[in-house]
Amino acid sequence: MGKIIQSNQIVNHLYIHIPFCQKKCKYCSFYSINYDKSTVCQYLNALKREIAFYKKQLKLDLQTIYFGGGTPSLLDSVDIGAILGELDFHAATEITIEANPNTLNKEKLQAYKDVGINRLSIGVQSFNDRILNYLGRTHDAREAMNVIDLAEDIGFENYSIDLIYGIPSQTKEDFLADIKKTISYEIPHISFYCLSLDEDVPLYSEVNKLPDDELICEQYYSAQNMLKESGYKQYEVSNFAKIGFPAQHNLAYWSGKTYLAVGPSAAGYLVHENSTDYLRYCNSPDLDSYLKKWSIDADFTLAEYELIDKKEQESEYIITRFRLNSGINLREYERLYGGSFLELYKKQIDRLTQLDLVAIDRESVVIKSEKLLLMNEILLEFI
Repeated sequence: MGKIIQSNQIVNHLYIHIPFCQKKCKYCSFYSINYDKSTVCQYLNALKREIAFYKKQLKLDLQTIYFGGGTPSLLDSVDIGAILGELDFHAATEITIEANPNTLNKEKLQAYKDVGINRLSIGVQSFNDRILNYLGRTHDAREAMNVIDLAEDIGFENYSIDLIYGIPSQTKEDFLADIKKTISYEIPHISFYCLSLDEDVPLYSEVNKLPDDELICEQYYSAQNMLKESGYKQYEVSNFAKIGFPAQHNLAYWSGKTYLAVGPSAAGYLVHENSTDYLRYCNSPDLDSYLKKWSIDADFTLAEYELIDKKEQESEYIITRFRLNSGINLREYERLYGGSFLELYKKQIDRLTQLDLVAIDRESVVIKSEKLLLMNEILLEFI
């Protein structure tokens, strides 16, 4: 491993995959297995070994820690605290845990707060019970609203909810009702994503029932305008926050920062040994393989990785920065890639400007907020 990544590189961001769920949601393609306490114990032991290995290779100066899944909130505070106990972090470190509403109660939320969790990402998806049932969620709207109230009562200042739009039978009014409910709670951060169905998920049989582009656009842009009018700042295509509450961990991804990822199926991004390339790697999406690999101390190697050279780094820079409302920073681009973005891509920018898709000033090039759903088509001009 030490021959693949640059030794002693400073890493500020850590993703921890918790691969356990009560049951699989009908639309989800992320790696997870059914929760079992004895399996959790084996997983925690393996995870601690993986973390210990990387601590010998890297300098972890963690600014963000993110527990994703799966359903991380199935783990109790003792388990989460044991993981955090393996890490060195600061009082200001953003520590997020993804949570399903029906896995939380007042005592558990307080215990999470006590061990260091200071940000919640709550998988609400909808406040409509009919839609929640269709998606195969394990909670109802009442449980979601109750958890939001509890988070406020306990003193979680920083928390987010996820919503989904573009669902079969979900009207524009259905989705806007979810947005209105979110606004009424004055939730600090909201993410909403369009439903997509991979071939390996149960709902794929209904892929032909997904709404057309016109309805998807109506849902997205109406929600976008409603949130902006209510004081939320859009900082990424799917993410809105009140001032001071953007998700710092996700911003690290979109800003091209390196990050360590541990746990089965976790994907990380580190500096390669030659210091000019980066290395993107992914752990095996199989808990048995993961447990076997980390059952003993050894000279571990990565089963799956790719090198990201300068050309690929530039392509990824363009893709990720255009996701952000701050867009392409012209000075940063020139510093990183040694040329003028406006000159190198003059033909493309002229065409996009004529089509009124991008805005340009002395500092940046951004996709206009009312054209964000055309992002893929815009990116094809550059990639």
